[in-house]
Amino acid sequence: MLSMEENIQKIEATNFTSKKPWYKTGAGITFLGFVSLILLVAVVFAGFVSFYAWHLKYGNSEQLVQKFATEKFTQDPSLLETDLNNVEEKEINKFIRPFNPVLYPGEKPITIIAFIDFECPFCVESYPVFKSIVSKYEPLVKIVFKHLPLENLHLGAELSASAITCADEQNKFWDYYDGLFLNIDHTQDGLVNLAEQLGLNSQNFYTCLEGKKYQKNINQDMMDAVELGLIGTPTYFVNGYKIEGSLSAEQWDQIILQAYNNSN
Repeated sequence: MLSMEENIQKIEATNFTSKKPWYKTGAGITFLGFVSLILLVAVVFAGFVSFYAWHLKYGNSEQLVQKFATEKFTQDPSLLETDLNNVEEKEINKFIRPFNPVLYPGEKPITIIAFIDFECPFCVESYPVFKSIVSKYEPLVKIVFKHLPLENLHLGAELSASAITCADEQNKFWDYYDGLFLNIDHTQDGLVNLAEQLGLNSQNFYTCLEGKKYQKNINQDMMDAVELGLIGTPTYFVNGYKIEGSLSAEQWDQIILQAYNNSN
């Protein structure tokens, strides 16, 4: 028969050998697995943020622009598509014609050339965002407008394009630009009424519109679009880099900051 001292020693030995370390228990393993997962997610996220921040400051604009390509884009299969996606800034400047309206002219680090169809639903969708972005970055950007009326997709596109050229004749291009996007009546009567609302000489405007006085300028913009490989609207060139479709304000912020960093 074991003495009391021997019994105590036996119990202590049993407890010592049966008790597992906390990290080997079921609860411990579960806890460590959870903590490891959290750390892995944190490391991956930090790596992504660092990589993106580096590219935003030092990376290739083309990669950023391609990232922001969107499906909110009207494609016209009748337009000639080429492999040209981006052009050098000095080359894109040759497509800025003397008759192209310019908002915020002068020497600016960023030039945005916008090819627009006033009947394109995605141009209408992008209008308020683009307008706010242009206003926000006014000290940095120069906006050049070019026509790309896709008449075979949007009936009345050429009429709206003609109307705004006639408004431009009376130095009201950008006022009429806003009016076209804010007014849904783009019939000939509606276009004349808009001119009257903006204080244009309605008779001169009507004569200009009826005679398609500036059709050759519209045609030149369309030929430029074909030469640049454009296939739809809205299409923008930001310092030579092509962007297609309706973008969010956040996407525009990043693209403009990228272009500004690359210009310095």
